[in-house]
Amino acid sequence: MRRFLSVLVLAGCSYVPASTVARLAAIDPLTADPAQIELAVVMPPGMNPLPGTAKMTLHTEAAGQTRDAEFALEERGQPQNGPQGVPMPAGAHAKAYGLSVADVARMRALQAEIAAGPGGDGRAALGVALGGCKQGAGPAPDAEGAVYVRLAADGSFLPLLGPAPLTAMLGRQAVAGLAPCPGQG
Repeated sequence: MRRFLSVLVLAGCSYVPASTVARLAAIDPLTADPAQIELAVVMPPGMNPLPGTAKMTLHTEAAGQTRDAEFALEERGQPQNGPQGVPMPAGAHAKAYGLSVADVARMRALQAEIAAGPGGDGRAALGVALGGCKQGAGPAPDAEGAVYVRLAADGSFLPLLGPAPLTAMLGRQAVAGLAPCPGQG
């Protein structure tokens, strides 16, 4: 079965650094421990994650069948200066995300069910999505962001997207079109 990790962040797609590609290629979404996968999203001043939009998906295609499942990602507690080992540019802030205990169990059950079925020549993919919103006037035109992934609790965070200008990662229209964060007038 061909396997891969795909990422959609803040409603846009972007480049995965070459230094991370080989390690991501080794991820088997059907055997990866969902409790060990953690994401860290670094945002510039003027931008925040949109509450309730962090999601992880599992998509499989095998033996003529397609399966899709979506799991909510929960924000993880972390030090004020962001998750350990994640570079933090001046003024930036970060949020870490992982699956809830219930969704870890649900994803493990789905992995087991898929593994027990007909395998054949198929493929599996993990996907990640997170919506963003702007605070005040929003991020500066040259603001940068990044997404890091950690595949094991004792592992280090690897660059997944960026660091790069938001306009390169998401597109100028997406950055310009960020809605105000909830609670702002």
